[in-house]
Amino acid sequence: MRIVVVEDEYMIRCGVAKLVSKINPEYEVVGEAENGVDGIEVITRLKPDLVIVDIKMPQMDGIEMLVQLKREGVKHKTLQSLTLLKKSIMRFMKISIKKIPCKR
Repeated sequence: MRIVVVEDEYMIRCGVAKLVSKINPEYEVVGEAENGVDGIEVITRLKPDLVIVDIKMPQMDGIEMLVQLKREGVKHKTLQSLTLLKKSIMRFMKISIKKIPCKR
């Protein structure tokens, strides 16, 4: 499954990418964006199967980005990143980030 992560906080974005690859080796983060404006470009260009998106971001929030993508006819599944998910990822990252550097 091809996945794009749209999240303004770098450490969360990195943590999601690491977590996704640990959940299932067939899951691949093919793109990342730090706001909704960049997310539209990345999602439109890469056409992922799944988009993991934060709601509150600068320039354009996650909801506005999803509405715009729907208007443009871009189809994908969406998982909205909630605060609870962020807290879980932060706990995971405290353990793993020291061991495995993020790829850029």
